[in-house]
Amino acid sequence: MTRKEIASAMQLNDEHSTFGASALIMAAVKATVDYYNMHKEELLSNAKRMGEYAMKRLMELYDKHPLIGEVRGGLGLMIGIELVKNRKTKEPATKETSDICLNRALKRGVLFVTSGWNGNVIRFAPPLTVKQEHIDKAIDVLDKSLGEVEREENIK
Repeated sequence: MTRKEIASAMQLNDEHSTFGASALIMAAVKATVDYYNMHKEELLSNAKRMGEYAMKRLMELYDKHPLIGEVRGGLGLMIGIELVKNRKTKEPATKETSDICLNRALKRGVLFVTSGWNGNVIRFAPPLTVKQEHIDKAIDVLDKSLGEVEREENIK
């Protein structure tokens, strides 16, 4: 589904779906939806509690690390951590964000995804079933990685 002007520019075979029509994927989707429906209240409650906990921990990092320009939290577990070279100018720390996500955190066993127009936002989006110890590990890894980059890049 798309707008008419986009659809008119498409050629044959431009559309695709990586997992489309796979019986295995459809079975997994059905099992996930069934599980969610059975445990909906428990999962939503966990997302709320763990989201609040993650925001508290990330705000502690904000106070500690000048590389963090903003911690954006919504409801639950979808949180964005914007990295900037300078909090006053808000200059995006794109290279630093990439280094943290693709090198430092990954080597420590945590996968963070970048987003944002400038690629300087770390997307913190654990599953609804996340436990506090997993959030602690991810945030501890982020803390160490931020500290290393700040020292190397002399960010104060």
